[in-house]
Amino acid sequence: MKTTTRFCFILTFFTSIYFAYAQADYQEIDGVVVMEAESLDASNTDWLMENAIAGATSDNYIRYAGTDYLFTTGNSLIEVKIQINTTGKYIFKWRSQVGSGSSTTDANDSWLRFPDASKFYAERTIGTLTRVYPRGRPDNPTDAMLPEGAGSEGWFKVWSSEGVGQWTWWTATNDNSGAHKIFVEFDNPGVYTMEISGRSSGNLLDVMVLSNNSDDFTESVRIAPTGVVLDESSYTLATSTFDLSKSGIDIYPNPSQGILNIKGLKNTTATIEIIDTYGRVLPARVRTTASELLQLDTSSLAAGLYFLRIGSFGQSAFIVNAN
Repeated sequence: MKTTTRFCFILTFFTSIYFAYAQADYQEIDGVVVMEAESLDASNTDWLMENAIAGATSDNYIRYAGTDYLFTTGNSLIEVKIQINTTGKYIFKWRSQVGSGSSTTDANDSWLRFPDASKFYAERTIGTLTRVYPRGRPDNPTDAMLPEGAGSEGWFKVWSSEGVGQWTWWTATNDNSGAHKIFVEFDNPGVYTMEISGRSSGNLLDVMVLSNNSDDFTESVRIAPTGVVLDESSYTLATSTFDLSKSGIDIYPNPSQGILNIKGLKNTTATIEIIDTYGRVLPARVRTTASELLQLDTSSLAAGLYFLRIGSFGQSAFIVNAN
């Protein structure tokens, strides 16, 4: 009787996690969120998914192909919902590239905002620590230092300063007076919003990361040609989730008890992986296939929470019940 009660508690716990995640596009696991730019919902915007430039982490990236909006924000808006489970301070980084022009200041920036985060600011840790806040954010301290350069309504102009044709994790704000790294704080668990807005036509975005690892906080701001380059292997897609339903793919039943159906895959060679909550990739055993239905055998998995990743289509949570 005690064992049955304990199992029901665990199952209820996992079910609660799943439905909380279902409200978000991505989720934080173990202090990290990883977002592939081409998986963001950029419909009805001037952001285009492309693969012409080599070196993107999953071959694809997005390019802002609209009008320059150097002083106005919120144009060609991409909105992302992120489930934060671990509260605290996170550094934000994106892998970007100057996609057009011949100078490091051409097409090297886009607008970024976290409108409902507890705090959103930028810091410089070289020498004396300084902090800047975006213009127009109502919860900033009254004595807040404002960054040099354009900005309004809580948006930072986020730029890189690398050569044309180089992918870089260099992510900063504040013009001319020392680059400041981007930070976000979340006081409570919940679903928060990240917004990206087009600024410089031709700017390329590949991957975005939120990390609460203090080693990332102290990493040197990269100033070409010297400085520290982020080791891309530090961040794996196994720690992020983009809801597969946004790609028209359904997985059921959920919870699964021996079989997980995948509907909506057709004419694709995408790799299918099952990932546990430690980020380990487990074998995905195909049991039967049909024209538009694929079945995975989950009978060998222990009861608990898992993630199903299908190539660049995304990743969704599912639960395995005890057999």
